[in-house]
Amino acid sequence: MTTEEFLKLDLVERFEQSIQVMKDTKTIWLLKNHDGRYTVSYDDCGCMMLCVWGDDNHARYNCRDEWKDTTPTALSFDDFISKIFPILGVGNIKSVFVSYMGEFPGMEISIADFFEKLGIEYVANDEEEVCDEPKISAPIDIKLLYGLFGYLKKKLGTEGCKNDLRLSVAYLKENGVENLDEVVDWLKSNGGYCDCEVLMNVEPQVR
Repeated sequence: MTTEEFLKLDLVERFEQSIQVMKDTKTIWLLKNHDGRYTVSYDDCGCMMLCVWGDDNHARYNCRDEWKDTTPTALSFDDFISKIFPILGVGNIKSVFVSYMGEFPGMEISIADFFEKLGIEYVANDEEEVCDEPKISAPIDIKLLYGLFGYLKKKLGTEGCKNDLRLSVAYLKENGVENLDEVVDWLKSNGGYCDCEVLMNVEPQVR
């Protein structure tokens, strides 16, 4: 598919086409800076997202403006797991931005959901493992709290963060949390003023 044909697709169609190409070719395209860093974008909350594409030409389309000095770089699934995945946690990058095309938006999706769609199996790092005891006390059952983290990772990958706690509150209400205000205040006191900050700031303090 040519770049011109690709740009005529809507957001969901571009996303699905890109994922399918990645699966067929077992290849993920990124843009690499001259200093060896890969390009990222930012969501509405300022959280970093790793930019990925399914096609060389689609990646190359973005080699302009602030990315004019970047180079399209292909990575096999194995190379992505071994070279890129380990540094995502260090940079606190929890999502990827699939097929951003300048004036045409990309689709944000969590790392876990991205791997699932590509059929990539991986072993979660220690920060993703459920501990028997949280590092800090919380006014909520620990299993529910870990469930909240998992729920947000899935929802933020498709709905994005709206600069508030609407997803967190929805999850807490659905699970019958009676001390809702207390839990929300606790999230905020630990840096979780919006849904993506719950993952970025609260989760690392708990696990």
